[in-house]
Amino acid sequence: MARRRGFTPRTECAVCEQIEADDELSDVSGFPAGSLLTHILRVRYADGKAVGTDESYYLAERVPGLTPEVVNRSVYAYLEGELGMRIVTSKRTITVEGVNDADKANLDLAGYNALAVVRGNAFDAEGIMVEYTETRQIPGFFSLYETAIRPTR
Repeated sequence: MARRRGFTPRTECAVCEQIEADDELSDVSGFPAGSLLTHILRVRYADGKAVGTDESYYLAERVPGLTPEVVNRSVYAYLEGELGMRIVTSKRTITVEGVNDADKANLDLAGYNALAVVRGNAFDAEGIMVEYTETRQIPGFFSLYETAIRPTR
C-alpha cells in the first residue's frame, strides 16, 4: 500500500511486556485464563502521521524472544524466518467502530470519529493459536483483499 499510495511507512513499538491472561482477556482473545502472553502495541505511521494501531497478544511459550526491536522490524519475519514457524490459518472479524480513548491518544484522527477494526486469531501448523490481534485504522488506510475459493465438484 505504501508504494502504491506513495507514503513512507514506519512502525513504532509502544508496549512490549509479558502478562498473564485474566478472565476478561481470555474472553476477548480466546487464550485460556492463566496463559503467559507477550503483549505488544504497535503504532503504524504514514509520512509521520499515526494512522493505525495493532494490539497483539502472542502465546509466550510458542513465540519466545519478542523485543521492541523485533516488533519494529516485523513480527512475522521473526516468526517465520527466525523461529521457523508456519502460520497456516487465521480467522478475522472486521467492523467499523467509534473511536475510543486509546485511539484519541495514539492516532492522528484528523476529525474521524470511526475506524476500521480487525480482530483476528492466527494458528500455527500444529493448530495452536499463537496470536490474537486487534488492528484499528483510520479511513483511507484500511484495505481488505480477499480471495474466496469454492470447491469444485
